Amino acid sequence: MPIVKVNINNKSYEIECAVGEEDHLLKAVNKLDTIISQSLEIKKLPDSKMFLMTSILLAEESIIKDIGFTDDKESYKIIDKKLLELEKIVKENAE
Repeated sequence: MPIVKVNINNKSYEIECAVGEEDHLLKAVNKLDTIISQSLEIKKLPDSKMFLMTSILLAEESIIKDIGFTDDKESYKIIDKKLLELEKIVKENAE
């Protein structure tokens, strides 16, 4: 298995990956490093928390894509609809 040398937040890491997956790994590392470099708050965290927060942001991004939000207005409409459904459930259970 090849070992790829990468830089994340100006630190060097060696990561092992499957043969042929080097380009995918480098793209993922680039995305990770971009997220970190764009956030001063995340950048200042200890490494373990920095990677945790970045992974949470990436998971959130993935969830939003899976749900199919196309823009902010659409997102708010979906959230508002879900909140109204929850309000109705709460009112029904309060009775």
